[in-house]
Amino acid sequence: MKKHAFFALAMVALLAVPVVALAQTEFTLGGYIKLESFWDSAAMSKNINRPPVVLGDRDATRDATVGATHGRFNMTAQSSRFNFTIKGPKLWGATITGFLEADLDEQADDRQSASHAYRFRLRHAFFRLNWPGTELLFGQYWSYFSEFYPELVQDGPFQGHGCATHRLPQIRVTQEFTMGPGKLILSGLIGKPTDSNDSGNVNYPISDSPLEGQTSETPQLQAKIQYEGDLWGKAGFYGRPRGFVAQLAGGWQRSRYRALMRDNINIINDQEYLNNWVIQGTLFIPVIPTTTANLAGTAALTVQAYVGQGLAFIGNETGFNSLLHFHNGRFDRHLLKTWGGYLQANYYFTNQWFMNVAAGLGSNFDFDTYTDMAVGTRPVHHWWEVSPALYYRPIAALKFGLQYTYTRANYYRAETFNPANGQVSFFNPVNNWGDVHSVRFGAWFFF
Repeated sequence: MKKHAFFALAMVALLAVPVVALAQTEFTLGGYIKLESFWDSAAMSKNINRPPVVLGDRDATRDATVGATHGRFNMTAQSSRFNFTIKGPKLWGATITGFLEADLDEQADDRQSASHAYRFRLRHAFFRLNWPGTELLFGQYWSYFSEFYPELVQDGPFQGHGCATHRLPQIRVTQEFTMGPGKLILSGLIGKPTDSNDSGNVNYPISDSPLEGQTSETPQLQAKIQYEGDLWGKAGFYGRPRGFVAQLAGGWQRSRYRALMRDNINIINDQEYLNNWVIQGTLFIPVIPTTTANLAGTAALTVQAYVGQGLAFIGNETGFNSLLHFHNGRFDRHLLKTWGGYLQANYYFTNQWFMNVAAGLGSNFDFDTYTDMAVGTRPVHHWWEVSPALYYRPIAALKFGLQYTYTRANYYRAETFNPANGQVSFFNPVNNWGDVHSVRFGAWFFF
């Protein structure tokens, strides 16, 4: 009997462990429900965040094929999301918190049926330990290149021509230092190497190679230095007062590729290692500041610029990530060099009504149209977007936005796509540019 009683007590004790742990944990539900309605002139994606070469009818904006260029009206609630903030126990003098967020942005298929299906997508899943001035983070979270999104109606603002969209599994350390009226922030992370989105590792003529990020032998590295302080007052950033910010971030990844065709006769099974890198600077400047929580009459300016190569490794959609350079009778793979950035100005008429005007630009460079060819798609030279928007937020839980967007992409070559045979022709080309007009309305309910 004593033996059975001992095992019974042991089982009760084991079952009580998770109960005790849960008792020390607090859960908070958050997120929003979003409906987005939009009309555009070329059947583009809801994000309208990449050149026309990537999304929509194949180069519909510059091809003279019958039915290629047409407008479209669409509505979707797939960007709605929810998250859980988990406040855990203390350990080693640190506060432990977790964050888990998912949305419905993965589309099951392209059919617009009466009951349209979307799939869950993991956005963030991380926990962190916080001491005074120090933070240690483990999990999937934003990179340093996505911390200053312009405030637009569409998701993925300016992806590829102004601001990167990049979340990655990582281990991050952040240290803050007090400097006068502000603070200096130093941070670094080790993250998962990322794949490009342009079939950049599909070999020519070999086509059985795994993606370059998944075969990388080294992690992705990022670092950030930032100063933020209330130097002369604050202005609105996403509806909250924020002081002056100056940030410089850098990232590097070494990608592994299978060798391409090295000459006109032989195919060599070899390895290639290319270095993806980027440097990005950001300024948030209160132009008409306030010293209170009242944002009425305030204005702010956000400026961001970047330069690098192979920028798909931070989610910056340049249309293509690498190129084949032909010289001396052979091909070599090069990562495409790109520069860009965005400028955003906002003004708060009242605490409920405000206006944003954002303009983003991206440009590929060091591409020779005679000796280089794109891998995965056709080369875009530069592209830009201008998006003025008017917002109304009567209460913290509700927000409405109306936006006009103009996007233009200029290509290195003028060409025509023939849908009958799926071939691209450089004879009788139409033009070397395409553009898209879009009008968007968004409605958010935050909880």
